[in-house]
Amino acid sequence: MIQDFFGVTVEFIDCAFSGRIEKAVFQGSVPEEDRPQFGRATNEFRGNDFGDAELVDVAFRGGIDLTEQKLPEGAGYLYLSDAADALGRARRSVVGWRDLDLRRKVLAILKGLEFDVDGGQSQLFLSLNSLPRSQREAAELLDQELRQAIQVSTG
Repeated sequence: MIQDFFGVTVEFIDCAFSGRIEKAVFQGSVPEEDRPQFGRATNEFRGNDFGDAELVDVAFRGGIDLTEQKLPEGAGYLYLSDAADALGRARRSVVGWRDLDLRRKVLAILKGLEFDVDGGQSQLFLSLNSLPRSQREAAELLDQELRQAIQVSTG
């Protein structure tokens, strides 16, 4: 098991991951303050196989090209090839909800995802069911909204 891993200056090329990965961040860009020490602005991240891994609270950030990775499949996961578009469509739908508590919770989750997009991550891979139980209903509703947004943009 990999847990509490925050790889902000680590490169992965053609690695195979299996087992549970929990509370992890894979970062495509090197933090500005670390660039002189590492001599690069980006981390190389390609050809990795996460197909046999269970991803729980895992984020790919900073411009990692998810089309160059093999990601796990299944009902609990959601891949957004154009995350900005899907999140924008979901946000436009959610702001009209009458249930203010659920709307607030879903918008909070969306804000976190939009932070990743604003940080250079154009594609997102989500495991919404890895959120705390207190956010589970909101995550399920967001999952529905995002899946609808994907259908609209590809339909």
